[in-house]
Amino acid sequence: MLPDSSSGASQHTLELIDEVGRIINECSAEAELGEHALDRLAQALLERETLDEADAYAAAGIPQPTAGAQLVHEYMTRQRARASSPSSRARPTASVRSWAWSLA
Repeated sequence: MLPDSSSGASQHTLELIDEVGRIINECSAEAELGEHALDRLAQALLERETLDEADAYAAAGIPQPTAGAQLVHEYMTRQRARASSPSSRARPTASVRSWAWSLA
């Protein structure tokens, strides 16, 4: 049972509870959509055994990413990998070195 104003919970707490409930409902709806997409993909694989990338996206009912979106994704993945590698923290990139030398 969720608290109400008669339980002594503050208005702020009640608002937070409402927000958490909204988030849970939204995530549940997204999960259900994902489950349906996986079901469609599994059915297509059962029927054809193999799918190329375009057919897999089509079977799942998911729009295929554009080439530009794919390039951005690859770039961001490389940037995250560089940021998390120990060697990247120890040595600045060429552009940072150039900038630092220009200040001297």
